[in-house]
Amino acid sequence: MEFCLIKPKGINKGIIPKSILMGIKPAEELGNPFSYGKAVSGKQFINREKELEELKAHVKSGKSVIIYSSRGMGKTSLLKEFFRRLNKPYVPILIDMFGTPSREILARTLVENVANSVYGTLEKIRKSLGDFLRRTKIDMVLTPDGKIRFEFSRTPVQEDISEVLDLPERVAEKHGLQIILAFDEFQEIRNLDGEEMEKLMRSRFQHHKNVVYIFTGSRRHLLDEIFSEERRAFYRFGRPMELGPIPRDEFSRYITDCFERTGGRISGEAVERILEITGCHPSFTQQLCYELWFMSRTVEEKSTVEKAVENIIFHERIHYLQIWENLTYLQRRLLEGLAKEEIGPYSMEFISKYGLRSPAHVRKALKLLEKRGLVEKNKISDIFFREWIKRGMP
Repeated sequence: MEFCLIKPKGINKGIIPKSILMGIKPAEELGNPFSYGKAVSGKQFINREKELEELKAHVKSGKSVIIYSSRGMGKTSLLKEFFRRLNKPYVPILIDMFGTPSREILARTLVENVANSVYGTLEKIRKSLGDFLRRTKIDMVLTPDGKIRFEFSRTPVQEDISEVLDLPERVAEKHGLQIILAFDEFQEIRNLDGEEMEKLMRSRFQHHKNVVYIFTGSRRHLLDEIFSEERRAFYRFGRPMELGPIPRDEFSRYITDCFERTGGRISGEAVERILEITGCHPSFTQQLCYELWFMSRTVEEKSTVEKAVENIIFHERIHYLQIWENLTYLQRRLLEGLAKEEIGPYSMEFISKYGLRSPAHVRKALKLLEKRGLVEKNKISDIFFREWIKRGMP
């Protein structure tokens, strides 16, 4: 820490840390620099420059994009960072499909986002969207905290939903804007009349010239059904984009920097062990580093990393036990094999060792585990669930 000699009024001479004079908090007062379980942007956003440039190129070309990734891989963070960097005439809108359990709520959410993003005030919304709101029987409500909400005065019919789906295009065309409309966790559309809603959306979206659509999802097999099956309305609607782990060198530098700027230190050996366990998965790496930083600001040994993993497993054990108790014997044996073995699950060696009967039984069990979100691409999705199994399920 740097110090400055000063002569305060009424005091002969004093030494005050330079960081205090500059308003910088001492390291011990800083919070945990690692974050998991929520979307991030700005300084907490790690790399992804290649993906951001690719997304930018597609948007500039007016091409819709489908972003595939495992849960926790950072697709929502990527969208938020991409939106943060946008300038006019682009207007970004993000719809979380987990928060729209019905067609009516989806329509209402879309109207709210377009109105607030483009117009902002009650007066401007009423002036610009008055006719639209009257036709679709949507009322504006000013909440006590000053926010503008929209409510249907009747149950919306298909014509109302169609008008709402066309609203972004009409507004963008009228004001010379380019709206980027992103649907996060788009596979949840299956809960909104499924394929019928897909057909309605596609029938409107395909005519839009001033709106670019981005669809993201963390359930690969469900997104594949929507965008890759010829019989589905959204077949080949956009450019597929896979979001994988963070590059190892980038993550290594980020982890080291986070420890150092909060007054700590971590050895290269410990960083390597972290990334070996997590496979550079953004969320799980952040979670493990959060636990490590919480345990100690100075991490020299790999054994400290192992202790952090054990701590996480201990706190998650009840959740993991609940999952385990609801699995069949065959599914449990398959997960044990996936956690412990390097060889593929369809090999006869694997099948014989874990008593899985036949490749057909393995295929059926994998499909069921995939539907539950426990397995993806023949790997256990939750890295700490994998470690819990590997370490003997304490």
